[in-house]
Amino acid sequence: MERQITLEGGRLVCDLGGLRIEEDGQVLECRLHLTEILPERRVAVAVSVAECSPEGEEYPRGMRMFTVPPHHGPGAQDLLLEGISFLLPGDLDVSRGGPRRVALRAEAHYVDENGRCLLP
Repeated sequence: MERQITLEGGRLVCDLGGLRIEEDGQVLECRLHLTEILPERRVAVAVSVAECSPEGEEYPRGMRMFTVPPHHGPGAQDLLLEGISFLLPGDLDVSRGGPRRVALRAEAHYVDENGRCLLP
């Protein structure tokens, strides 16, 4: 099922809706689309997950940070990052018997300026 990813205050936010967790917990696997990434530049990415209580309080459940290597295409390209996973242990459930809700956030920025020096 596809979910809408929105940009809020410079962050990508994806509401995954209800998530039913078994007693022992669940593995949450995500993918992220980076758009119009310039060539020859590495991208630093952070993805975090928080569990939301029925009152809307958020409880951090994990963060992944990594560097995406540069692509070598002729222009800007969209990149799909897959296999970003988080563990949601059953003993940390704050849903009070209802469906578990999570909030995912992602941030990304270029690592390299990719400046070029032209010699005379």
